[in-house]
Amino acid sequence: RHLRAFAKGELPKADAPHDKVLLPLDVLAEVEKEKAEKEQALARAEREHQVAEAAVARAEALALEFAERAAKAALEGRVEEARQDFAKAHQGTTNLRVLYLAYSFYRRTGDLTTAEEMLERFLAVSGRDAETADTAAALGNLGLIYRTRGELDRAEEMHKKSLAIEEKLGRQEGMANQYGNLGLIYLTRGDLDRAEEMLKKSRVIY
Repeated sequence: RHLRAFAKGELPKADAPHDKVLLPLDVLAEVEKEKAEKEQALARAEREHQVAEAAVARAEALALEFAERAAKAALEGRVEEARQDFAKAHQGTTNLRVLYLAYSFYRRTGDLTTAEEMLERFLAVSGRDAETADTAAALGNLGLIYRTRGELDRAEEMHKKSLAIEEKLGRQEGMANQYGNLGLIYLTRGDLDRAEEMLKKSRVIY
């Protein structure tokens, strides 16, 4: 997705002098779409004098607006501005797309503590024990954070939980990702046979 966007001139040039933080473009697109829907819902609620409904729609639209601004600032290398807008975007929100974009930003800027916090909030909404694609993705991303910290046992546990959900849902790409992540954990431990087994499974699916 990023290669296509770069070829179309939608991303900054690779030799630009300031750092960029690339975020999931598909999630950004979902945020933009959802923001437009919330703005329409807000306008409708205000026309119909539905005060409570309007207040909820206004808060949701504002969170999405800040998330969109933050993501675009990150893509343009305005990292501190993005950080400030993400802090406003995820304050009190339960929107999974906002939380995921914020997680992606914090992880890619090295703030693993806040990235983990975003995922824990994500799981509180999606359900830690839910067998859904959202929960599987969040558990897998927690595994990435733990592996980065060197907490391999916790990372392995998260990737196995994610893999179990992906297998139950029959999501091939998700299964391949988790097999690959487990392979890297075993490789780090020096367990080459298990690492090879996992990486071969990942490769077969891809």
